Amino acid sequence: MVSEKLVDFSRQKDAIVTGIKKIKNSKNLYKSELHDIFKPSKFNIDDLELIITSIENKLRKIEMIYFTYFNSEYDSSIIVNNVVPSSVEGMITNKIIETKFDFGDSILKNRVDIDTPILYKEIINTQFQSFILSVASLYEVLVKLCETLLKKIAIHIGNKAPSVRLDNFVLYWDILVELDYRKDDEFYKWRLNHRNFIDKYLNQINTLRNRFIHGYSINLEINHKKYIVSNYDTKNFRSVSGDKLITELILDNFKENILLNTRKLTTQILDLFVKKLSRPRKIPM
Repeated sequence: MVSEKLVDFSRQKDAIVTGIKKIKNSKNLYKSELHDIFKPSKFNIDDLELIITSIENKLRKIEMIYFTYFNSEYDSSIIVNNVVPSSVEGMITNKIIETKFDFGDSILKNRVDIDTPILYKEIINTQFQSFILSVASLYEVLVKLCETLLKKIAIHIGNKAPSVRLDNFVLYWDILVELDYRKDDEFYKWRLNHRNFIDKYLNQINTLRNRFIHGYSINLEINHKKYIVSNYDTKNFRSVSGDKLITELILDNFKENILLNTRKLTTQILDLFVKKLSRPRKIPM
């Protein structure tokens, strides 16, 4: 039985919304005119709550996928050897996964019963796709949160702005700081604290996202008797020598790195907004 406590950002959400309401009631602390020139940037309390709720829900989905199908429950030998593990006395058994997740006052229980190696492989492939698409979607909403509360970083022409990917957002941010248009403040230090992960994994996540949406490859393959991520970024993921296995691309390692770092950077940016909004300041920051 997998039993895990999932993220709960209700405290951060309440603190951020409460802080914004206090600031908006003080006209000298709320400055949106310049922000509103670079549309769409109309400040809306209801939208802010929805944004944080969306971040929370997406991260919980990522966690549930990971803890249900990966981590302690993942068995690559079923895929590599094309056989379900045998029980005592050689009797073939199904792959059974039981989970219990709690967050806030809610509890979610589930049971998955898989009877063939082919089905197990198919489920792992589809859950990997859902995991990547959910992570990419979460990153876009994180950008939306920053674009709402911070001085504009991504500038759009026209009334309707496209979604901004995190890689483009951090690139613009780096350039603005380098040109001294933005300060090297605590928010930018948050970006720098996660530079290694973002610079290494973000392009790979976006490549997989695009391949899943526009292509047909499962982007996984058996290599060195391991199930690994294929179609990888050779610039950031390199073998030590020759055809040696890149351990970071082994599926369970790959997903663990993404989950842990995604959860960490998401929690830290929300906590930073809580900290900044605990004292009077102008919005956008």
